[in-house]
Amino acid sequence: MHAREAPVGQLAAMAQEAVTVPELGALVSNEVAQWVPHEGYMLVGIDPLTGAGCFYAGQNGYSAAAVRLIARTDAAGGDAHRYSALIHGPRPVGVLSLGSSRYRDSRRLNEVMIAGGYGSEMRLVLKHRGLGWGALVLVRGLGDRPFSEDEAGHAARLSEPLALALKGFMAGRTLRPARPGRPPGVFVVAADGSVVGETESARHWLAEAAPMNMLVTCPARLDESLWCISVMAQHAARPVLSRIPAPTGWMALSAEPIAGSGRVAVVVRPATADMLLPTMAVLHGITDRERTVIEQLLTGLSAKQIARRLRMSPHTVNGHLKAIYRKIGVTGRDELMATFMS
Repeated sequence: MHAREAPVGQLAAMAQEAVTVPELGALVSNEVAQWVPHEGYMLVGIDPLTGAGCFYAGQNGYSAAAVRLIARTDAAGGDAHRYSALIHGPRPVGVLSLGSSRYRDSRRLNEVMIAGGYGSEMRLVLKHRGLGWGALVLVRGLGDRPFSEDEAGHAARLSEPLALALKGFMAGRTLRPARPGRPPGVFVVAADGSVVGETESARHWLAEAAPMNMLVTCPARLDESLWCISVMAQHAARPVLSRIPAPTGWMALSAEPIAGSGRVAVVVRPATADMLLPTMAVLHGITDRERTVIEQLLTGLSAKQIARRLRMSPHTVNGHLKAIYRKIGVTGRDELMATFMS
C-alpha cells in the first residue's frame, strides 16, 4: 500500500483542478481502480451538513428506476449497508454479492443488481472528521469475481483521502450565490417519484449547473435527484436542503413535504448568504468565532462595531478578519461582502 500512497496524497490537489463533476468522477474511478478494479462506478457528492446529494457522476451504473428503489429501501432502513449505517458505523465500506447467504433476501441484490446484470457491489462512504462528503458505489458484472475482503480493506483506507478530494473539489468552486435573473423554480414530486408539476423556471434553474454536473445534464439523473431528496424529506417529515455547486455560483435545492398529500415540493434557487456561510465554514476551516464575526460583518457593521457587540478588542476582530480573508482567499472586506451578496 505504501508504494502507492503518493498519488492518493495528491488526489485532493488534483480534484481542485477538475472543472466538471464527470472529470472528478473519472479521476476518482481511475485512482481507486489501482486497488479495486471495477466494471462500473457511481460517485455522489453529499452536502456534509444535511446528508443530501449535491452532485453525481458515473459510468456503467444503475438505472434511474434502480436508484429510486435504493433510495426508498435505504430510507426505510430495510437493506444491507445503508449509507447512514456506514457513515456512523465503525467501517465505511460494505460488500453485497451474489451467493452471500447473509443477504440473500436483499431487495437491492435481487431487484437491482441481478436484474441489471451485476453480481457484486461495494459501497464506500467518504468520511472526514465525522462528516460524510460523498459515497462511491463500485460494481462488477454477473460471472466476475466478487469484491474481496482485502479489496474492502483497501477501499476503507481510501475513504478519508477520497473525502478530502471531494472537499477540495467543492472548495474550488466559486463561492457566491448563483446568478439570479429568474424567479425560483418549483417542482412537485409525487410519492412514486414522478414530477407532477413544475414552474416555467424550474428546469432552467437546474440547467444552470450544466455542463459541470451530470446530476442535471442528464434528464434521468435530474429525476433521480428530485426523487432522492423528496424521499429524504418525506421520510424525515421535515424540510431537507442541499447546496449544489454550479459554474455561476452555488444553488440551493430544498424539499418539503406537502401536508396530507404524499407529495413533496422541491424549490431551486440561488443559495443565500445564510445558506452559504455554514458550507463555507466546513469547506475552509472557519472557526465558530470567525463565523460569528462574518455574520456581524454581513449585517453591515464595521470592525469597531463588531468588537463592541461581541465584547472583543478591535485588534482581536481584525485578527479574525485577516484569518478569514486568508482562508477564503479574498483580499479584504469588500471582496468578502461581494462573495456573499453577488
